[in-house]
Amino acid sequence: MKKENIYLVFWKFIWILVGLASAVIFINSLFLPGHSRGFIFPIDTLLFVIVSIVLLVGIFILDGFMNSSDKRKRIIIIIFLFLQLFMQIYLSIKLQGAQGVDDFDMRLQISSLVSGSKEWAPYFKFGPNAGAAILLSKVVSMLGGNVHASLIYNIVNFISIDIAVLAGYLIIKSITDKRIQNLYFLVVNVFSPLWITALFVYTDVGALMFGMLSIYFLTKMVETRKSSLYLLFMSISSLFASLAYFNKTNAIILSIAIFIYLIFSLKKLNWIKKVSTISFFALLMVVFSLGLSAVKNNEKAPKKSDFPYTYWVAVGYNKSTNGTVNNDTYNDTGRFKTKEQKDKHDKQLISNTIKNSSFLEILKLYWNKINIQWSMGTIGIEHREFTILRQWNTIYNYIFGQKRIFLFIWSQSLYILIVLGMLIKSIHVIFLEKFSENESILNLAALYFLGIFLFHTLLWEVQERYAYIVIIPMILIGTFGLNELANHVQEENTSKKSLNIIIALGCIATIVGWGLSYKKNYVSENNTRIVMGQNFFRKTEYNLKPHQKLVEWIQVNNTFKQWYVDGVWADNVKVTINGKKVNPVTHTLTENGKKGSYKIIVENTGNNNETIYLQKNSSIDLFQKHIEKHKNYYIGIVASVVESPFTISRSIKYTFLIVLELLIFIEGWLWNRFLVRNSMPNNLRH
Repeated sequence: MKKENIYLVFWKFIWILVGLASAVIFINSLFLPGHSRGFIFPIDTLLFVIVSIVLLVGIFILDGFMNSSDKRKRIIIIIFLFLQLFMQIYLSIKLQGAQGVDDFDMRLQISSLVSGSKEWAPYFKFGPNAGAAILLSKVVSMLGGNVHASLIYNIVNFISIDIAVLAGYLIIKSITDKRIQNLYFLVVNVFSPLWITALFVYTDVGALMFGMLSIYFLTKMVETRKSSLYLLFMSISSLFASLAYFNKTNAIILSIAIFIYLIFSLKKLNWIKKVSTISFFALLMVVFSLGLSAVKNNEKAPKKSDFPYTYWVAVGYNKSTNGTVNNDTYNDTGRFKTKEQKDKHDKQLISNTIKNSSFLEILKLYWNKINIQWSMGTIGIEHREFTILRQWNTIYNYIFGQKRIFLFIWSQSLYILIVLGMLIKSIHVIFLEKFSENESILNLAALYFLGIFLFHTLLWEVQERYAYIVIIPMILIGTFGLNELANHVQEENTSKKSLNIIIALGCIATIVGWGLSYKKNYVSENNTRIVMGQNFFRKTEYNLKPHQKLVEWIQVNNTFKQWYVDGVWADNVKVTINGKKVNPVTHTLTENGKKGSYKIIVENTGNNNETIYLQKNSSIDLFQKHIEKHKNYYIGIVASVVESPFTISRSIKYTFLIVLELLIFIEGWLWNRFLVRNSMPNNLRH
């Protein structure tokens, strides 16, 4: 078989797998979104289809205007960029808070590093996230320190996502026409979960940015004919691939994908040059990885995890949790003292699952894992909420609070389109396209997505947010597929009469879908609104002496209904807030709280020492002032409002129907006026 045919067969095989993965994800995202988690959307599948089509037509119309003239394109781009800038600045300022586990662990460690301490929390012996903490600590130190750390995190994360998105745009710009660039620009800007992830501190955003930069410079490397630039772009690409892995462990899949891509894509080079290129790239990866390991060592980061890698594989094959981590899986392995004992136990768990499960049961486990990680268009933000913050803002309610369901519906509808585009592109590559050297970088995007998909489905644990690092490669592929769909629709040359029939059918289908959705009840789950919180479950033991008092002043900037005080309770401990006693059984105090300062007193009223637990950490901007005369010590306390569950009322449902019907008519009119060929002015023809 000729070398060219081997390449063609290999890439066809990869795209067949991508097509199968896309088909499975499409079925799950359309018919069973969040099913394995027990999540239920308040709208029917038919209505989801209608909403997705309305969004798609809106994107096609904007794309048509952008392609019609440079002036219209500039106006649309300016509007989107202005809205994007406004949103990023507004959310960076107004939504400063932490989720708790993972997110707050990272913030505490970064704060400690910025303060000069190189002591690492035990958490980092479980989660291999030290690289991201080190990088962010350097950024925070350069930009002002811990005083404004939350604002810095938000801004840096938004800029990182901007860079990742720009890298994707430049990749498309280098391989295709303006229409696909415009489609990518529109889709990536309206897909909100991509941007909202900036409000949390973890490994995902950095891994996304470094991964996309690595792919972009690899594109430049393949394109250039100058040896000096070839080596330069190769070096930069390998550096960013190393940084992606430094940030997030499973980003090693990108490096593997790059090597496979180089083996099967550099067909213009002879074997000597190809082997030299791959070997030098590998050498660079080793050098950069050793350098980054030295950075970790310099910061005295934990070198090894207390948990073996088999733990995450065992979780991935845990049928009772559908392959996800929870406290039970952690405690089950954590009860063993040594890493070797944990490894032996986890290997036994894996073996038992495989031996005691039929082939169909294993397939069901894989299906459930796919449903968890890939069916939700929220790609990780669905489980997010702030438990640690200084001030609550109304916009929170629509992103992480009771009314976030509207954002979820928007995100899911767009996600369905992205996956549909991936499926269309896969089919097009498999059956209709010849191998194109010009678009070969899409093969790398396909490999990267496929690697993450197979790694988590067949081996590792799953979480919704693990899809985040490949969401831009997914959008890249999906954009090409949506472009194929747009070309097909345009080639049909639909008459005005036919279009009117389609509009009428769309309106009828909307009413039917709305009717099927009308009786679906939605009741919000997160009904406790925390307006001020500095309580974290990882606390430090403190010896409270007889008759000793701890005093901390708390500033609350919103009205509230209840206090909750955690960790300080013992037989002879009394807690008061502005003189009012906190219930020692429920640990709560109910009152009509107003904005202002509150004096918290924890007192040992007995004659013996009492052991209590306090927050102990370096200065962090989300916390209040430390306990008087006790630097770095804080009382775990929360001010909150318990609200009635939010339900979607009749008026909201009818408004949704009316708006959707109006959008169908407006889009139909715009399509008739500007995009139907027999009525399209010359200056609007593509």
